[in-house]
Amino acid sequence: MKPSKLLVTLLVLSLPVAVLLGCAQQGDGVGANTSVGQQVSRMVPVSTYLSERYASYDAFDKGIRDGSGIPQSLELFVSDTIDGYVYDKDLIVAVWSELSKLNIDLGHPKQDEVEGGMISFSFDTGKEVISFPFRTTEYMEFTDKTQLGVENPQKVQELVDMLTALVQEQMPKPGDELTEHNGAYFWDADGDQMLEHMWLDVVENGDEAPNAMEIRLLNANMDVSASLDHAYTVKRVVLEQDAKGPYVVLEYDQGDHYKHDIPATCTIRLVGDQLQCTEP
Repeated sequence: MKPSKLLVTLLVLSLPVAVLLGCAQQGDGVGANTSVGQQVSRMVPVSTYLSERYASYDAFDKGIRDGSGIPQSLELFVSDTIDGYVYDKDLIVAVWSELSKLNIDLGHPKQDEVEGGMISFSFDTGKEVISFPFRTTEYMEFTDKTQLGVENPQKVQELVDMLTALVQEQMPKPGDELTEHNGAYFWDADGDQMLEHMWLDVVENGDEAPNAMEIRLLNANMDVSASLDHAYTVKRVVLEQDAKGPYVVLEYDQGDHYKHDIPATCTIRLVGDQLQCTEP
């Protein structure tokens, strides 16, 4: 049901920290060693850490820096606070550069010890997504719950604050036509100031049976769907709002196997835990 694309994130990184520390002890010349009591702080740039264990990182990074592969969007996610996008290419390049320069401490890894909300910065080229995941601003956190301290958490907070302001300014408003983004449309269906993802997938039933459209709306805590019979091509999706709350108007082509270019509309609204699709 989700859009087809290679979704690769930093969350798949799984090389044991012990291996990393072993490499660090061999004196590869990267990062800085400083004593902290009886422990050694091993500060390494995020870019170096990722380059060594993320196959496509170098090519992704090169495309951003030389302008040949600048991501089409940057998503900021902050637990229970914000989930939105910015599209300015210069800003995307600048944020990537700042995140890549952050130093993380390989000398004091924690294993699922740090509590607090998640923060992620996700860069999407349309073919691949690379995310920088954090547990609070003070630790990067990976799939195996390994948490590595950030040398300058204030820089992470500054990026969060800046992008939050921009994302809030760009939240879609009633009357806006929503833009398809890798097969999904984003709108605040439940009025909590967080964007939900909505996919509109046309299902070909075959044997001269009419097509249908599967509508799926989801976020971290919700996954609901509905079906629209005799639906073919999506024409426009427009955000609206009334006394009952936000909804979208879907304009599409309707018909059957033999003729399917009849203009039609449908109102899509979240009601409780159900997704309602109402035709006039």
